[in-house]
Amino acid sequence: MQNLTLHSIIAPSVFTVSPDAPLADVLASMESMRVSCIVAVDEARIPLGIFTEQDAIRLMAERKPVESSCMADVMSSSPLTAPLDTDFREGYRLISEKGFRHLVVVDDEGRLAGVVSEADFMHHMGMEYLVELKTVGSTMTRSVSTLAESATLADAVELMARNKISCVVVANDGKPVGILTERDTVALARTVSDPAQVHITRVMQSPVQTIEAGLPVQQAMKQMKHASIRRLVVVEGEILAGIITRHDIVKTMQGRYIEFLHETLERQHKELVKVKAQIEQSRQQLVYHSLMEQISDAIYLLDAETGKILNANDQACRNLGYTRNELLKLSVFDISTAAHSPDAWRDIVEALRRKPQIIESQHRRYDGSLFPVEINGRLIEEGDRPYLVAVARDLTDIRQAEKAIQETHDSLNALVEAIPDAIFFKDGEGRWLITNEPAKQLFRLHEIDWQGKTEMELAELHPAFRPAHEACLVDDETAWQAGKLTLFSETVHEENGKTRHFEVRKVPVFDAENRRKGLVIIGRDITERMEAEEQLLEAAAVMQSTHEGVVITDTTPAILAVNSAYSAITGYGPDEVIGRNPNIIGSGRADKLFHEAMWKSLLKDGYWQGEVWNRRKSGEIYPQLLTISTVYDEKSEPIRYVGVFADITQLKENQAQLEFMAHHDPLTQLPNRALVESRLEQEVEQAHRHGHQAGVLFIDLDRFKQVNDSFGHLIGDELLCAVAQRLGARLRQGDTLGRLGGDEFILLISPLRDPQDAAVVARDFIAALNEPFNLSDGSEVFIGGSIGISLFPQDGETVSELMKNADAAMYLAKESGRNQFSFYTKALNADARAKLAMENELRRTLLKHELTLHYQPKVDLRSGHICGAEALARWRLANGSMVSPAEFIPLAEKSSLILNLGAWVIDEACMQVRTWLDAGLKDICVALNISARQFRSSDLDKQLEQALEKHGIEAHHLELELTESMLMHEPEQAVATMHKLKQIGVKISLDDFGTGYSSLAYLSRFPIDTLKIDQSFVRGVVTDPDSAEISSAIIGLAHRMKLRVVAEGVETEDQLAYMRTNGCDELQGFYFSKPLPADDFAELLRSGKSLAQ
Repeated sequence: MQNLTLHSIIAPSVFTVSPDAPLADVLASMESMRVSCIVAVDEARIPLGIFTEQDAIRLMAERKPVESSCMADVMSSSPLTAPLDTDFREGYRLISEKGFRHLVVVDDEGRLAGVVSEADFMHHMGMEYLVELKTVGSTMTRSVSTLAESATLADAVELMARNKISCVVVANDGKPVGILTERDTVALARTVSDPAQVHITRVMQSPVQTIEAGLPVQQAMKQMKHASIRRLVVVEGEILAGIITRHDIVKTMQGRYIEFLHETLERQHKELVKVKAQIEQSRQQLVYHSLMEQISDAIYLLDAETGKILNANDQACRNLGYTRNELLKLSVFDISTAAHSPDAWRDIVEALRRKPQIIESQHRRYDGSLFPVEINGRLIEEGDRPYLVAVARDLTDIRQAEKAIQETHDSLNALVEAIPDAIFFKDGEGRWLITNEPAKQLFRLHEIDWQGKTEMELAELHPAFRPAHEACLVDDETAWQAGKLTLFSETVHEENGKTRHFEVRKVPVFDAENRRKGLVIIGRDITERMEAEEQLLEAAAVMQSTHEGVVITDTTPAILAVNSAYSAITGYGPDEVIGRNPNIIGSGRADKLFHEAMWKSLLKDGYWQGEVWNRRKSGEIYPQLLTISTVYDEKSEPIRYVGVFADITQLKENQAQLEFMAHHDPLTQLPNRALVESRLEQEVEQAHRHGHQAGVLFIDLDRFKQVNDSFGHLIGDELLCAVAQRLGARLRQGDTLGRLGGDEFILLISPLRDPQDAAVVARDFIAALNEPFNLSDGSEVFIGGSIGISLFPQDGETVSELMKNADAAMYLAKESGRNQFSFYTKALNADARAKLAMENELRRTLLKHELTLHYQPKVDLRSGHICGAEALARWRLANGSMVSPAEFIPLAEKSSLILNLGAWVIDEACMQVRTWLDAGLKDICVALNISARQFRSSDLDKQLEQALEKHGIEAHHLELELTESMLMHEPEQAVATMHKLKQIGVKISLDDFGTGYSSLAYLSRFPIDTLKIDQSFVRGVVTDPDSAEISSAIIGLAHRMKLRVVAEGVETEDQLAYMRTNGCDELQGFYFSKPLPADDFAELLRSGKSLAQ
């Protein structure tokens, strides 16, 4: 029993679960296995909690739900634990002090090993003799908790939980009739949901196991063991006297157990004294070990007689590569080359007996490698046995440093010897200590004993060098006085009469007390450089005298020098270009392939010549004839590039003049027949490729022969030049006007969008030729022109076909009366004649003021009354038929008539407003459509001001309607023009809004008053969702920009309703009225009739 531990008495087969195990399963397991506890463990079997029968009582008393609970919700966390090797008496003391019935036993890693209960202490310890004289009555618990047969299960568990008891006895007239124990609650907690509804008599154990109070305790123990129960009800006769449990029996044992505790205390005291002695010894060893480990050198404790290693610090282990256990198995003979034999070891010990020694040796590592050490040894006596303490310092780093210093010293010597300059080092007294080979050869030091000599002593040995030594002595003192790097120029006159020039650097060296320590001297022979510089000066003189530009670069390339001609040609002075890349004057015209080819030639042949375009400082681009040559060193490596160039601007101009003369008419400077045919061939090829049309206009001057014959050839030539200038001023961009000879000219038009565009140009040319020509002799001549037009591909697909057919068409024009044009194709010719007839009739109509204006009302949607009108031009022929504006307006726009028509509309509208005002009619605003050519004309603002002033009306009576496409042609110019018009005071409306491509950015910049929704959207607001959405968006946009909105083309009541619903301001269309003559409009305005109900 004295050596008994918990390991001997535990129940190893402990039932365990995880903390998240369902509580119902835990209770079922306890019931089926008839165990008093279950332990919760983690994955490593570390105990986390315990659930006992007492916990089951608490569970029922607190009415906790079983089905929704898990082990972690009800277990007792942090269970009482003890190691396996715990003495059995210590284990019992733990549960006695804590009042627990279970002790969880764990192994060295804290893992669950088993559980010990009170029953285990009682059954396994063999202590029955401690209670053999005790009776049940002297051991039992007399205070017994009882309940009547009418009590419920809830009453029982609440009583057990409150009093922390393990059972309740059910009595009837003092007689025990049943018992409910904590083990019973395990099963009941799982199966009974409401204890208050269950009578105690249904679940209690009956009949009750009883024992008479006078029987010995041993009898109670046997009876409990036989029945596998933990308690007996004690009776006297049949009347309840008390209850005896295993716990009561164990408590009784405690009195007899004191003697065992006393024995335990005595044993623990002896062990404690022993442990204290061990702790003190360990402390002393720790101090000793700490001192050894703090020293960075290896420390060994050796047996002086045997050489065995008794102890060593960690540094010794690290140095040798052994573990401590491995090292302590070795002797000095295994690790030291100095102790190579027992005799050698004895000699070392004897030497140390006399005094401590420091020796150098080598130690052998675990891998057999050797490393140098310095050993400081001392012999000590401990009792009658000698020991040797050795401190070994690893000399590896020191030896490597010494080696590195020597290698550095050797490298520096090699470097000094490798330098071609003469190098000297003198001490603070001026004595020569170190020189390299170039210095020795310079002063012929191989012939004399020179080390330690001063300048004057050396001069005595070599009198020929006396001047050099004397000058050197003076410069040395100057360097000492300067106290820093100082440059000198020195000369050495050799015995052969040659003078050598040196660039000398002298650096003084001082010690910590600023005393002279040494002087470093480096002399570079610059004799050849000075001779080369003289040659360069001569070459520079030659370079400066040449008229060609010269530039010298290195291989980077950076400019090293330029001559005066370079500056004269480029405009850059030397200080502006030296050090910079030669492409500073580059024009950027040459591409990457050009430069690659140039450099390829330079690298391969060492030479390149060609023409390049460069840029002067002024920015002018000019041509150069450039030659670049490579300069090589003695190793045939490129070291310089020399560029020589001439300005060939005049040459190029002469070439260009010759080229121009070959392809242009010398009189008019227009392209000649050869160039015209070449360009026509190109245009035909382009037209073929892209599928567009082209036009050829053959122009022959009418009546030129009479002028030439009457006034002479000089006047004829002057007239031809005037014709070329006048026609050239009317060319479109990309078109070509040429002279074929005599009075024949030709015009190429490409691309040609519409054949009628060619007719427009022809009419313009004929009009230009019809204007008089004022010549230098004061005469005024009138000529005309007949023009033939051929089209590609309709009239031919070759140059010859197109020119031949245009010539034929020109003759047709002449035959038709001259001063007109003719298409080669009959159908086009007829159409052109019809349009020409209409244009001529329109011109006549304008001159006779036979056009009229009709006015379409604009209705204010809020009041329903007329608030303005749009003026629309109408043309009625003499036969009474009307010409559609869709026919004559485009015709007018293609000619200059649109300007005349626009001016007439402005004047006519102003006159009509004045008439209405004089008649007392309502003050309204009239909208006028402005064409693109009229808007871009320079005098539109003046026309408006003159018309307003002429008829005496205010500017607010006029509104100008402009289209999106017109404004976006040149938006910046359009903004400026609109601001000029707004300064007059007229209103501006953006017509056909939504059909163009104006951006919101420009829209916000246009100074407009009104947006006009195009009638194509208005027509679809009821039937087309897209049109409706666009219209509502325009209205919303306009109102956000503080603009009014007019919807044109309203023709139905549904369209009116839509516009009213969406907030449109004004409406216009046939639903209200068609355009009316001025008198009819006046009557409608005078009536005051509401047009929008």
